[in-house]
Amino acid sequence: MAEMETFHNGSNGSIGDGGLLQFRFPLNLQVGMTCAYVIIFVISLIGNLLMIYVTFKTPHLRTTTNLLVANMAVADLMITFFAMPYCVMYLYLQNIWIAGIIGDITCKVMQYCLALSIAASILTHVLIAIDRFFCIVFPFKRVNFIKIRKISYSFIWCSSFIFMSPYLVVYGSVQLPNGNSYCMVEFDFLYLLQVYFCIVFILIYVIPLLFIATLYAFVCRKLWRHKVPGLCSNTAVQKREAP
Repeated sequence: MAEMETFHNGSNGSIGDGGLLQFRFPLNLQVGMTCAYVIIFVISLIGNLLMIYVTFKTPHLRTTTNLLVANMAVADLMITFFAMPYCVMYLYLQNIWIAGIIGDITCKVMQYCLALSIAASILTHVLIAIDRFFCIVFPFKRVNFIKIRKISYSFIWCSSFIFMSPYLVVYGSVQLPNGNSYCMVEFDFLYLLQVYFCIVFILIYVIPLLFIATLYAFVCRKLWRHKVPGLCSNTAVQKREAP
């Protein structure tokens, strides 16, 4: 079956024998995006490593919030090492992957690590929001599971491991009739993956977003109503100045 040429947003593409739509990005876009990814990679690598180093090397900076931010930096480093090289490769090869068991394993690991890092980063944001909420709204109450580092870190990473574990099953190196192998969802799991993505979208995005927004709304309300110590109201000033 001959390839059917198509055009999409200025990028040449083709639909091969496997029915998989591939785009050939223009050379100037490939070069520009590659340079951008390299710059972002370097900045992300240096910034996150410095954040982790400074936090753990400076005793007075080892606060609950800073340690959670350092934990988020670890998750961001995973995105740096896995997502950015993959995006650069996609510019030139799209989803073409290595065939065989090595390709299958590397595909599963890469997709899993990408999803894992995003989930860990989101859950870290949730714990940071809880910590800030109690520090500002209820400053004299302690949240033990956040203060105890091992519990908070275990919650973040264990939950992320569990939520994203299906990625190790549904993704793989799939060989299509055109002879190329692609890192993609195996066809047997397409329907189940739709259901899974809906569940993950609700649990990892919608609920955390609403939860964080609610907590920070209470924080903003508390700060807005809070009076700075020593700052007198207009009524108090008028009474003081009255003869």
